[in-house]
Amino acid sequence: MIRYLPLVPEGIGLYEVESLTSYLFRLADLHCMTRHQLQRHMWGSWFERTGSARRRWEVMRLNGYGGQAESAVTIVNACTRRGDLAGCTLDALTGVCAANVVGALLASRQWCVACLREDIARGRAPYDRLLWHLEVADRCPSHQAKLSKACHKCGSRQSIHDPIGQCCRRCGAIKWACDVGVEPSLRPFLGERQVCRLLEFTSGHPGFRFEESAVRRFASAIGPPVHDRSVAESIGDVFHARAHATRPRLTTLVVLAEFFECDLVELMLYPERAASQARLGFAVPTRSRRFPTRASKEALERCRMALDSALSSEGHTPSIKAFAKEHAVSVPRLKRYFPEQVAALQERRGHEIEDRRMRLGFRLADASVYANAYVRLGCFRSAKRTASDCAKLFDIPLHAARRMVAEAIARKRGCATTRG
Repeated sequence: MIRYLPLVPEGIGLYEVESLTSYLFRLADLHCMTRHQLQRHMWGSWFERTGSARRRWEVMRLNGYGGQAESAVTIVNACTRRGDLAGCTLDALTGVCAANVVGALLASRQWCVACLREDIARGRAPYDRLLWHLEVADRCPSHQAKLSKACHKCGSRQSIHDPIGQCCRRCGAIKWACDVGVEPSLRPFLGERQVCRLLEFTSGHPGFRFEESAVRRFASAIGPPVHDRSVAESIGDVFHARAHATRPRLTTLVVLAEFFECDLVELMLYPERAASQARLGFAVPTRSRRFPTRASKEALERCRMALDSALSSEGHTPSIKAFAKEHAVSVPRLKRYFPEQVAALQERRGHEIEDRRMRLGFRLADASVYANAYVRLGCFRSAKRTASDCAKLFDIPLHAARRMVAEAIARKRGCATTRG
């Protein structure tokens, strides 16, 4: 089996631990090859040793949890004779969180300019932190700076298939150049303390995996207050009783630990003890009965005058719904206080709609006669132009005019076809 130099991953035991993809980039650069060439060599060596085919590796999933991350860690550990590369991933959450890594990892790259400058100043190659690949993270806890998501010159997103040490593929700008400003961000992102604590534990205990039922045990040990509707809507499917338990997302775990003010690692290791020590920062509110407000005399008088004006006017009659929306009043309240005027307005509206339909029928009949005569005499240049002129002349819908012209043309050609 081909052996590679046992390159030491950066930041083991810290929340600034290096991601597995960054380790592969640095290992490939150490052996003067690309990451794709390194992966092919490792796959071939693993097949010669075990006879089993490798699994597909997607760059975004290698830093997470599941089958691809487990396969990559196993093969790279065997080729480099190391045993701590599982700490460069979220392999400890395998079986706990949803396997599709939705809500856990980003599909694009983000980085901290201050961290890259610090790596260069210390004489080491810049590397990707695992924290930068998490979807919940948007700032660097060490420098309290906002993470960059695009090139500072051309504004293009950076691909996760390129190492962080390279320049922008589009414009060639250096990501940690002196003219790149560092935008401060004093407000921590959601669950920053929990995420840093989780990364410290997983990177310091490579190969360890949390119990799959830890979240369910914590939920069952919390007690009745958790069944409040507002809490259930905030946290999601964690507390729902199902035949097959739904695996939460990583963001859901962070929100869960933040909501109950308990340590995320302790929640996963000792769920019952974390539930007993959780300081519930909420109280179940007592919902007071909501009584309907009574309309004032001035508002009722304004509605009555508006109804009388709508009934006495000669113009367009609005519907009850449009009238209520225009005067900021509900339809049931109108029917409750002014039943006779509302009934008269609805009756007038119905007569107006019926009259409008009748006049449209007359116009359609006149337009049909016009189209048949126009086509029979051969005075039209094109069916499209004839239909447009007919619709404008008789004020009818364009689709109806097109149907009439088509029927007239078919009738003239001896193919009397009608379309409903």
